[in-house]
Amino acid sequence: METFIFDKNEYQSYEDMYRDIAHKMRSDIITDYYDTKTFDFSPDILWEYLLCEFQYSHHDIKIILKNFDLDEIRKQKTFENYKLNLIIETFKDFVEKYPNNKLEFENKIKN
Repeated sequence: METFIFDKNEYQSYEDMYRDIAHKMRSDIITDYYDTKTFDFSPDILWEYLLCEFQYSHHDIKIILKNFDLDEIRKQKTFENYKLNLIIETFKDFVEKYPNNKLEFENKIKN
């Protein structure tokens, strides 16, 4: 199982997170997706990538999200939190639908 760690403290914006996801999951070197360096900042394209690159190829993954204040993000009072919530929900949906993959939260402030 391959592990990917995403730390909220490393990002200034949700766009930075998309770029980091693309880089760490190596989609920035694949030309089959709309915008492989950013997933076109779309949770739909991120979802498609997770399915095609990991689930369909039977490559199990663990996603670790560090330092995310989920309560604050879920409120979606800012555009930034709205966009971060879409990324997190995409990861949650992926591991719920395909339980051979894992999602963990570390150093979370509160949930």
